Amino acid sequence: MCLLGAGRAERGVAQQKFRVLVELLLQQWPPKNPGKALVEADGGKLQVQGCSFATSEPSILLGKGLKHAIVSGNNGKQGVKITNQIGANAIIANNEPAE
Repeated sequence: MCLLGAGRAERGVAQQKFRVLVELLLQQWPPKNPGKALVEADGGKLQVQGCSFATSEPSILLGKGLKHAIVSGNNGKQGVKITNQIGANAIIANNEPAE
């Protein structure tokens, strides 16, 4: 799992203002947090473009503390499942639909 943003430092990830994930293969084996998104962002800004999610777990959580996100051109084992808690502050386009 990739944890990004404020409030996650206790889990070993420093607070970030801006994070970009481009053309990555994201997976988790064995699943340590079943049902949790592979990418969770709850602070700063985020771009996820051209990534492949090689798992049946949820793909991306855009948490309430995130200021802005661009999520585009991604695919996955069962499509790309995105939980959007920031509404119009997210630009989500051209991702493989979740099954």
